[in-house]
Amino acid sequence: MKSPSVAKLGLNPAALNEAEMIKWMIREPRLLKRPILVIDGKVHIQPRPKDIERMVF
Repeated sequence: MKSPSVAKLGLNPAALNEAEMIKWMIREPRLLKRPILVIDGKVHIQPRPKDIERMVF
């Protein structure tokens, strides 16, 4: 896991459904300060700009 905040919380983003993700974002607002992308069903937290470009294009 790249995000220290997510790792510290012991979260596995791929195992969370939408309601659980929202609950965690409300509970831990610092998670919102990072881009969270869902592409082809896979959750990417704080991807590097070059990785975003590769994933999207």
